[in-house]
Amino acid sequence: MATNISSESALQNPTLPPVTEADTLLYLSAGKWPLPYLVDYILQNHHFYVTDALPRIMGLLEKVVTEYGLIHPQLEQVYQTFRSVSMQLISQMRKEEMMLFPYITILAKPKDKAKDDCCATTSLSILLQELEAEHHSIEQGLVEIRRLTQNFTLPPQVCHSYELLFQWLSTFEKDIYQHEYLENNLLFPKALALEKAKNL
Repeated sequence: MATNISSESALQNPTLPPVTEADTLLYLSAGKWPLPYLVDYILQNHHFYVTDALPRIMGLLEKVVTEYGLIHPQLEQVYQTFRSVSMQLISQMRKEEMMLFPYITILAKPKDKAKDDCCATTSLSILLQELEAEHHSIEQGLVEIRRLTQNFTLPPQVCHSYELLFQWLSTFEKDIYQHEYLENNLLFPKALALEKAKNL
């Protein structure tokens, strides 16, 4: 399975946030976790964060665009791009929480029990391909935001809200890359392997 967001891509593309030692340690540890634990980690640390962060960032973006939009017209593009990323993330997380994560929970059960409970209505492989394509689209949006903000470089003489916005956008970007690395490189291939092993 192809991976779209990885530590390798960050190293090759200087516009992406650097992979830290803490990131590397997390990825090494997460690779050893049982699938249900990995799903719970993604839910608790990434889905909940995104759900909380999206309205906060959108609200602050609207405020900064209103105040500085005429002086810095690229802010309107940042707003529109972030709005698109937000809509994609909301749709993607709903799909994972309603379809993918429950199915992975079934896969993690003993083989006989998993077969009894299995009621998949779509191919896991097709679903994961769709999610990876969505991840790639979200990544492109984040790259565009970083380009428009010149790597989150603050213009001179701006207010605290402008500074806070760039901090929040940078933190959000890092979370999404980590989130999608865990899914593309660990969760998805492990789920496919487990489904194949249980012949579901």
